[in-house]
Amino acid sequence: MNILAVIPARAGSKGIPNKNIRIVGGHPLIYYAIKNALDSKFITDVIVTTDSDAVRIIAGQMGAMCKVRNPELCGDAITLDAVIADAIPENKYWDYIITMQPTSPTLQVATLDKAIEFAIKEELDTVISAINSPHLSWGEKNGKKIPNYTERLNRQYLPPCYMETGAFVISKRIVVTPKTRIGENVDIFEVPEDEAQDVDTFEDLRSVAATLEKQKVAIYVNGNNKRGIGHIYRALEIADEFYSKPHIYYDTNQTDPKVFGITTHELIPVNGIADLFERCKKEKYTVFINDILTTSIDYMIGLKSVLPDAKIINFEDDGEGILKADLVFNALYHENDLPQVKAGEKYYISGKT
Repeated sequence: MNILAVIPARAGSKGIPNKNIRIVGGHPLIYYAIKNALDSKFITDVIVTTDSDAVRIIAGQMGAMCKVRNPELCGDAITLDAVIADAIPENKYWDYIITMQPTSPTLQVATLDKAIEFAIKEELDTVISAINSPHLSWGEKNGKKIPNYTERLNRQYLPPCYMETGAFVISKRIVVTPKTRIGENVDIFEVPEDEAQDVDTFEDLRSVAATLEKQKVAIYVNGNNKRGIGHIYRALEIADEFYSKPHIYYDTNQTDPKVFGITTHELIPVNGIADLFERCKKEKYTVFINDILTTSIDYMIGLKSVLPDAKIINFEDDGEGILKADLVFNALYHENDLPQVKAGEKYYISGKT
């Protein structure tokens, strides 16, 4: 099966100048669409249609084909249907054409592949990415504002309302023309909210940057009657301070989950250090916090080997593992103006809790 991804990326963005080549999350905006298309297990070919020399260079460096878009297809009034149809190579038979817009950088390739699989399995003419966002809304009729609902209900009881995200449109080749990409047999594919961001304004750009650059945090903590459960309380307090939901690991051989009390934080039991390392290897955390009283050199070396890019922070650690940590807090006080004390090559910080 031949599936072509077409990525439209013209140079003339007015809302955000040079939008498609803006650096966000460490890469040009268009990088994310190209990478998703190249990484897809279904997409066989990728082509970028553009009038931008910079975009052509990026596409070529990443291994995508490039179509130099005709000037008459670069105006504000030109529909995307015409642009996509123009970019399809004629020297090959295509089963599906997938429009992928560079303004949806938070889309994950796993979601894209599920949508393609859905389109193929259901033999749909067209599948459009959307998010279910029911709200109480109003429209207009005969110059008068009127509600789009018959009964005011809480959001969770409202009927589905699917809004297109612009991330992708999956179309059978036979329905793609200069005037449409929508066939008769159409469905939507719901994408997660954090993958539905579309960049049109600077506010969108800031929001997308926050999503792409967000920290992925884990906390490893243990506590019991012998050791005390102060570590548990502090781990839960630390977790409350992040703008993401940290994974909180605990060893079932050392900690009874009941000591965490009633919490909505994500608690993950592990059976020993080897199990912890295997899970961390899959998650690729950016910040990892140890609150386990004593760490060894071997433990820290092993942790760094599975999380080479993470910052590792230890709390109240009286073990030799502190020599391998990026940051160690060994005393926490309520006073404000306590000095920083350097020990070897590590800083032990006394700060405000």
